[in-house]
Amino acid sequence: DTQAHQGETHRHTVIAIRCHLGATQCGGRDRQTIVALVDRRPLSAPEPDPATWDARVYAISPGSAAFLRSIGAWQALPEDRLAPVETMHIEGDRGALLRFDAYELAERALAWIVEERALRAALVEQVHDAGVHVVAPAAFASLAWSSGRADWAIGGRCASCCPS
Repeated sequence: DTQAHQGETHRHTVIAIRCHLGATQCGGRDRQTIVALVDRRPLSAPEPDPATWDARVYAISPGSAAFLRSIGAWQALPEDRLAPVETMHIEGDRGALLRFDAYELAERALAWIVEERALRAALVEQVHDAGVHVVAPAAFASLAWSSGRADWAIGGRCASCCPS
C-alpha cells in the first residue's frame, strides 16, 4: 500500500497472520498462538492537538463503530473529534435523488466522521494493551505457503508457522 501525504510518499506494510507455533515442527503439542503487527515505520500514537483539526478523516459505519467499541477503541476517542452523519442527500446528473436518514433506519447515525490521528491514537493504545507483538520498523521480505505451513521473512528475521 502506498500513500502520499503533504508531498511525501510512504509505503506501509501491514501483515496479519494468525498461526500456531509448535515446539517441534508444526505437529508439536506445545503450541502457542502469536499475533504480530508489522509496519515499515515505528508504531506511535500522534500527539493530540486540540487547537488544530486533522484533514485526514474516516467515515466509520455503525458496524465498524460497534467493532471498535467491542475492543475499547471507540471509548478512547474524544467526543469532540467525532461527527455523526445523520442524513445523506445524493443528486444525480439527470435529476435522480437518493436520500438516507439514520432516524428512518433506527440508527443513531449512518456513519461517524473520525479524525485519522484520533483513531490511530485509540488503536495504538489497544494494540499495546492487548499485548500484540509489534515488529516496527521492519520491511516485509517474503511469504511462502506450502502444505500446511507458512514461512516468512520480516526485517531480516525468518519464521515459520502452521496456520490454524
